[in-house]
Amino acid sequence: MEGKKSFVLYTDQREVFDELSDQDAGRLIKHIFSYVNDENPSTEDLLLKVAFLPIKTQLKRDLKSWEAKQVQRKEAAKKSVESRQRASTSVNERSVSLGGNVNVNGNVNVNGNVNDISSFTILSTRRLGGKNLFEEMMHIYDLSDDQVKKLYQEWSLTHEDQNFESEKHLKNSFILFVKNNSSRFKVQQRSYHHKQEKKSGNVFSLLLEKELEKEKNQDQ
Repeated sequence: MEGKKSFVLYTDQREVFDELSDQDAGRLIKHIFSYVNDENPSTEDLLLKVAFLPIKTQLKRDLKSWEAKQVQRKEAAKKSVESRQRASTSVNERSVSLGGNVNVNGNVNVNGNVNDISSFTILSTRRLGGKNLFEEMMHIYDLSDDQVKKLYQEWSLTHEDQNFESEKHLKNSFILFVKNNSSRFKVQQRSYHHKQEKKSGNVFSLLLEKELEKEKNQDQ
């Protein structure tokens, strides 16, 4: 019974043991263990032979059933591996045909290539929702097209090695990144306008000084 780590004694086999003395019952159970461990036990004791015979027959039936199940499991495992290999080939072929980068588990990998079907195309076309995700982010967070694309480039670099379980997971990651970083552009815009106002104020002051200087010269 090589490879088999257990065996079964049935409740109705107790009758055999009950008919034996404790000494003979002990010899019988030892004989059974020797048999299931492939030690090929033999005995000249007729009583032990007769008692062991129906148990031996049942052990052989159980062994055949176990071996049949092992074959079934091996076939099932083989089919499962072949199925995964076919799925992997199918996914890889689809990835190549679309220009994307999808791993064998079906997860989406992000990289900085704007032609990558798994990132830029998914986000810019939003194939699950039908609406351009970049335009939606521009509308929600008051950003320009260039600003959204810049955020996409930053997001791609920071998530280059991350695997995504689905397109939805990928989109949600990008949306969260835009949400957390869009305020930077507003700060830059306010700073720019402030500088422009300050600069305009300086020009006005210079012009005013010149006018005052002209009036002063005319009075003299």
